[in-house]
Amino acid sequence: MVKFAAALQSNFAGAIGWDAVNLFFAPYLRGLSQREIEQLAQMLVFEFSQQAVARGGQAIFTDINLYWEVPKHFQDVPAIGPGGRFTGLTYGDYLAEAQRFVWAIFDVFKEEMASGVRFSSPNPSCT
Repeated sequence: MVKFAAALQSNFAGAIGWDAVNLFFAPYLRGLSQREIEQLAQMLVFEFSQQAVARGGQAIFTDINLYWEVPKHFQDVPAIGPGGRFTGLTYGDYLAEAQRFVWAIFDVFKEEMASGVRFSSPNPSCT
């Protein structure tokens, strides 16, 4: 996602938005420990914030949309997981993993803000 956003930046004037980030990551999180999920959340936020200032020209502005509940339009959609394969479940079946990932992402923001750091990207929006 981060590298793709960097490639897209020269073609967009505004923020590059990623919808349902936690929902689409959820099938990849099943079976991971809380620590592993926290590490992935930290990597996502840190890499986006690093890319925001690492490019020579235009800064990358990124929005990540996060859902606490699985919206109806994603409830029965077959989930894609590791290897690009369907998991045999729907995104609605991954609510617990999606919520764990949201908490982990917000914990990263909370910890960094408490230490005086403010990330310019990604900008989380919750639905």
